[in-house]
Amino acid sequence: MLSFEAPEGAAPVQMQFEPGDLTNPNGDILPANRISVIPPQIQLEPGEATDVAVAVTIPDLSKPGEYHGRIACTGTDRTSVVVIFEVAGAQT
Repeated sequence: MLSFEAPEGAAPVQMQFEPGDLTNPNGDILPANRISVIPPQIQLEPGEATDVAVAVTIPDLSKPGEYHGRIACTGTDRTSVVVIFEVAGAQT
């Protein structure tokens, strides 16, 4: 989960989320088309806060380990959020 809050007394804030690829130190990639932000866009009134979920669909042959990347947030300013996901090894 990611949390966002609009400052009191400011104008409403609209944000849209654009995930990027996640990579591990070996260069393995979880492609951006496997990452979803739910909801993909939000509008916050002054003083309002909300959470968004980040869902990653892991391809079957993905190597275990820590993957990191960015989710771009467009709105009044362009910002990005760094995300880190741990891919577990195969379950036996």
